[in-house]
Amino acid sequence: MTRKGIIINRNAHKAYTYIDHVDPYEYDEFVKQHVHCNLLQSSKWGEVKSNWEHRLTGLHDERNNLIAAALVLIRRIKSGHTLWYIPRGPIMDYRQREAVAFYMTELRNQAHADRCVFLKIDPPVVAHAAPIATFEDVVDPEALDAKALLESIGFQHQGFTKGLYDTIQPRYQAITFDDGRLIEDRLTSRRRRALKNAEKRMLEVHRGNTDDLDDFCYLIEKTEEAKDLVLRDKTYFKRLMDLYGNGSILYIARIDLSTAVARVEKEKLNIETRIADLPENAPKKRRVYQEQLDACESSLRFYQEMREKEGDRALLAGCLSVLFGRSCELLYAGFNRDYTRFAAQDAAYVATMNEAFRKGTDYVGMGGISGDLEDGLLEYKSHFDPHIVSYLGEFDLPVRPVLYRLYRFMKDKLGQRLIRLMR
Repeated sequence: MTRKGIIINRNAHKAYTYIDHVDPYEYDEFVKQHVHCNLLQSSKWGEVKSNWEHRLTGLHDERNNLIAAALVLIRRIKSGHTLWYIPRGPIMDYRQREAVAFYMTELRNQAHADRCVFLKIDPPVVAHAAPIATFEDVVDPEALDAKALLESIGFQHQGFTKGLYDTIQPRYQAITFDDGRLIEDRLTSRRRRALKNAEKRMLEVHRGNTDDLDDFCYLIEKTEEAKDLVLRDKTYFKRLMDLYGNGSILYIARIDLSTAVARVEKEKLNIETRIADLPENAPKKRRVYQEQLDACESSLRFYQEMREKEGDRALLAGCLSVLFGRSCELLYAGFNRDYTRFAAQDAAYVATMNEAFRKGTDYVGMGGISGDLEDGLLEYKSHFDPHIVSYLGEFDLPVRPVLYRLYRFMKDKLGQRLIRLMR
């Protein structure tokens, strides 16, 4: 029995209903409660990716409960064909073999009707997860069972890749889970001291909104210059924040330089007064005060030079994150490398994570890392008490085998350039 948008399986032991346009509210409520919940499978992510078409698909069981769901991103190419991509999805229980097989088969049928060349999925199946100190690069038996099931349906595993840019979404992620403590209490003593020193140096961590996006974009540009990257622009960030509303979290670490200069000048005057009031027979105290005065004058020169360069306010670091269900993803971070003496990025990360956990999220994802666990990204992210989480990896389901072989040839020639085109 078929109706437009709905396909019902009457031959299986259970009756499954495939839906090709799930109601967004029903869809999000299902994904938010699922163990595999992640931002990339929220309904609004399709609107964030405005250069793709998108579709919310799902599977109902015999009681009309949603048991599987996927945001499908669709890219149309010049030949009139399409490419289908499901980032960190579909969301479902991969132990339910019959449901998985039926759902994937109907996805393929729908993709074929849309002139799709191939369907790429990135299932949210964890290969292995452990604290950074004990992580081993192995694949757990349950993940291998899911891999075998997908391959039996016709999916081709793209390998247990390790490179940060080998796949559209990195296989390896640094994720900090809530354990009831404030993040600053989970840092090393050295990092805690750096945060306290930054506070003494008048670093302010500002909770931002869309009005602060010019400041955030300035920091993104500084990061692009330092790392020779091209990230996103203000239009993209505003769309992201508007779509997720109260779920978006923006923090900017900054210094009000007018206030800083005025405060240090007042401190300098107080020390000079104390020195002037000292009796002649207090050389030790005079020496202590003189050291304080020297440090104060050094700070004053630093802030004055900083103000000449930056104006009345210096922007040091910022990060933009989004909450969705039980997850929070720290998506973009910018950092002004001219001021590395301040723990500005640490302060922005700490504020973000504390707010996310306060609002009930289970974890904060800090983004991808290299699978060799030796890159600079992990070195920094390791300060925030993360687990290393490796995923099963990407799978391709050829829908038009001849055209898919042509795609594979192009991928071998273009390598990471083709992957970037799909991001």
